[in-house]
Amino acid sequence: MVPFAIVVLVAVLAQAPRPVPLQVKPSQVSLQPGALASFSAEGLQGTVVWSVAPGEGWIAWNGEYKAPDKPGVYRVRARGTKEGEAEATVEVMYRPRLRVSATRGPKGFPLEFRVEPFPESATCEAWIESTTMRRSTALRGIGSVQAPEMPGLYVLKATVSAFGESVELSSVEFRVEDDPSPSIPRREALVPNGREPQGESVPITLSTNLAFPGDEVVLSRKGPTEWWSSVGSWTGPGKLLIPVQTREQSITVFALPRRPNDAMSWIGVQPITLVAGPSEAMCGPGKFVKFAALASRGPVVWEVVDAEGGEFRGDGKFIAPPKPGTYHVRARSLWDPKVAEELTVEVEAGLGDYLADFDPPRSPARPEAKGLSLVPPLVKLDAGTYMSFSASQYQEPDDGPPEAQLQWTAHSLTGTGTATVDRDGVFTASAPGLYEIRIASLQHPERWARAIALVEPSIKPVKGVPSDLSDRTMAGHAALATGETFIVAGRNKALQPIGTCYLRSVDGTGFTRNVDLLGPRWEPLVAALQGGQVLVLGGTGTWKDPSGLVKEGAVPFAEFLDPAARQRVPLPKPVPGAYNGETPSRHVGGSLTALRDGTALACGGGRKAGDPTGPSFLFNPVSGRFEPLEGPDLGQGHAALLLDDGRVFLCGGLDAGGRPSAQCWFFDPRTRRFNAAGTMTMGRAWHAATGLGYAGQILISGGVIEGGRDNEGTSGRPTATCELFKLATGQCVRTGSMNHPRAEHAGVCLPTGQVLVLGGWGKGRKGGPPYYPGVSEDYSSDSAIWSVRDTQPYGVKHPVLLLLQMGNVFLTGEPVASTVPKD
Repeated sequence: MVPFAIVVLVAVLAQAPRPVPLQVKPSQVSLQPGALASFSAEGLQGTVVWSVAPGEGWIAWNGEYKAPDKPGVYRVRARGTKEGEAEATVEVMYRPRLRVSATRGPKGFPLEFRVEPFPESATCEAWIESTTMRRSTALRGIGSVQAPEMPGLYVLKATVSAFGESVELSSVEFRVEDDPSPSIPRREALVPNGREPQGESVPITLSTNLAFPGDEVVLSRKGPTEWWSSVGSWTGPGKLLIPVQTREQSITVFALPRRPNDAMSWIGVQPITLVAGPSEAMCGPGKFVKFAALASRGPVVWEVVDAEGGEFRGDGKFIAPPKPGTYHVRARSLWDPKVAEELTVEVEAGLGDYLADFDPPRSPARPEAKGLSLVPPLVKLDAGTYMSFSASQYQEPDDGPPEAQLQWTAHSLTGTGTATVDRDGVFTASAPGLYEIRIASLQHPERWARAIALVEPSIKPVKGVPSDLSDRTMAGHAALATGETFIVAGRNKALQPIGTCYLRSVDGTGFTRNVDLLGPRWEPLVAALQGGQVLVLGGTGTWKDPSGLVKEGAVPFAEFLDPAARQRVPLPKPVPGAYNGETPSRHVGGSLTALRDGTALACGGGRKAGDPTGPSFLFNPVSGRFEPLEGPDLGQGHAALLLDDGRVFLCGGLDAGGRPSAQCWFFDPRTRRFNAAGTMTMGRAWHAATGLGYAGQILISGGVIEGGRDNEGTSGRPTATCELFKLATGQCVRTGSMNHPRAEHAGVCLPTGQVLVLGGWGKGRKGGPPYYPGVSEDYSSDSAIWSVRDTQPYGVKHPVLLLLQMGNVFLTGEPVASTVPKD
C-alpha cells in the first residue's frame, strides 16, 4: 500500500500546473489628467503591494489608480510577497472636448460653451470668425460667446493652453436664424449631405406641452431619430431635461430621422415665480422680523441688501441692526437667482419685534394648464416622518368629468435614499435627501404636477442603550464600512476610565458588547482601516508595565482590533529607541486618520496633558509598526480632514508656546511629506474642519482663539467666527459666523449640502464661566448664513457626529444643562 500511495503522489505532482508569473491588468492604459483607473494582479498567490513613484499619480491598496495632473508616461508597479514584481504603463494625455449649449437659434443669442476637462492652470480662447473673446480660468472652461446678428452658418473654435502647450479643439458649427419662428425651419445644416429626405412627416409625441425648469420631458417618434433642442440637455434617447435657470418661454424640439421627413414641436416653459412678505415691516433696533417666502420651484434664500443692515438667522428670521433707519432685504430663488423680491424694514427706537404673520399663497404658480396641482409645492421635513400632499384638479367647462384615476410616484433627485407615497398622497422618506413627489393622470399622461420635499437628518435619542454605555463620555468612535458604529472605551460619571467596546447595529436599534481593551482609557484616538480592523491609539487611563506595576496617565501602547471576529490582532513589539525609547502611541489631543492606502496617520498631540505639540507617525497594518515622519510638530486641538484625492488637510492647534496656531498643512501619503498649505485668518484650536463635498472648499468653524486648555477643557476664549479654505488657491476667506461661540464641537456635511454643527462650549463677550448651547445650527454655502435647526434644554459636551449609510447621522456625547451667558 505504501508504494501505491507514493506513485499516486508523484503523479499528482507531475500534473500540477507551473506557477503563472505575476501580471498587471491592464498592462497599458491611456487616461486624461486626474482620471481614474482600476488595476488588478493576475498569477497572485500571496498578497500584493501597489506603488507608484513620487509625482506619478496615486494608487490605493486595492489597485484603484488616479492619474497625475500633468501629461506624460508613468508606471504602476505591483509587488507580490511570493511572485516578484510586475508593472503597467499609463499614458496621460490631455484631450479636451468642446461642447456647446445649442447649434441653432435667433440672431444675437448667447452661445454657451464648455471645455472638458479643464485644469486649474489652463486658459481658454474662443472665437467666431473674426470676433475673439477670452475667458478667465476661474470659469473652469465655461464661457459665452454672443452669436452674430447676421443669419447664416458659423463656426465656433477654441484653443486651450495647458501643461505648457496649446491644444486646438475641433470646431462646432451653428446656425443663426433671422426669424426664430418654428413655422420656417432652416434645415440646410441639419440634413445629411444637404439632401432633402422624401416621405410623409411623422409627428413628435410629447409627455407634456408645458414644463417647469428642472422637469424632464419624454419625447417619442417612430423610426430612428436624432434629437435636437434649442436649450436643455438630453439625458437619454428622447429625454430632454429643462434647464433650471432657463429664461426662454418656449423650447424648439427638432427630430431628424433618415426617413421620412423631419418634424418639429414646441414645449412651453413656465418661469419660476416667487412671493414674499410682508412687503413693509417695522421693528426696534436689534429686534426681529419674521418674513415668509415661497417659490413655485426650488428653495428660497434670504439676503440683506444694505451694508451693515442686519442679518438673517434661520429661515426668514431677520435681526435688525442697532441703528434706526430704513433697510431692505431680499428673497431670492435658489434655482433662478434672477427671480427675487425686495422687502422694506423700518427700524425705529422704542419698537419691539414684528409679530404680524404673513401667509403666502400655498401655490404661487397657477398650474391650470397642466390640469393638476400639488399642495404644498415645497416642504421641509425630518427623516422618518411623513407629509400629506393634496391634489387639486382645474377643469374647464368643456373638459368633461374630473380625472378618476391618479397615480402617485416619488423618487430621489440626489440619487440617495428611498421614499414612498401612497394613493392618498402620504409621503414618507426614510433617509435624508431631495425628493420629487409627482401625480399624473392615467387617462391623460400630459396632465401631471409635482412637489419638492427636502428631507433633513433627524437627531433623536436612541433607546435601548446598555447602562454600561449610557453613562460613559469621551469615548472613541469609528464608522465601519458595514454601516455599524464601533464605540471604544471612555469614562463613567465617576471619571473612571472604561475598557469595554460596543458595536452599534446599522439601524441603531441594538448594541452588542465586543472585545475589551488591554487597559481602560478615555479620549482615545480611533480609526477604522481597510479590511474592517480598528486601530485604537493613545488616550488617558491605567495599565500595567512589564514588572506588573499599575500606572496612570497617557497610555503608552496601541491596540489593533477586529470587531467582526471580536478579537485583538497582535502587534509586534516596539522598536527600541523609537520615539525617545517609548512607543509612539502616547497621543493626547492629537488626531488619527485612516488613509485610502490602508495605513493610518497619527499626528501631533503631546504624550501627556502638559505637552502642547508632538511628532507624527504612520501606522502600517502589514508590519504592525509606527514609522516616524519628517515634518512639523503638530499641537493639541488641531483639526484633520481626509480629502477626496487621498491627502490629509491639517490646520490649527497649539504651537510650542501653547498658543492657538493659524498654520495649515497637507500630508501627501504618496511622498510621505508635509507641505505648508497657507494660513487661516486667525489662530484656532479645538475647532472643526468640515469638507463641503464640492468646489474644493473646507469650512473651518469656531475654536479657541486665545489661551489654551485646562483639565476641564474650558479655558481660553472660544469664537463664533468661521472661514472657508479653498484648496485650489490655499487661501482662507471669512464667511458667516455661528449664532454661538463654540469650541470642541462637532460638524458634519449632510447629503443636502448643508453643514450641521452641534455641541461644544462657549463663553460670553466678557468671559465668565463656560456655557453649553442647546442649539444646533446649519450652514448654507449658497447664502453663507447659519440657521438654527433645533433648540433643546441641554447641550452636548464632547460631541461626536458621524455620517452613516443612507445619510443618517450618529450623535453621541455628554448631555449637560443648557445655559446662556449673562452678558
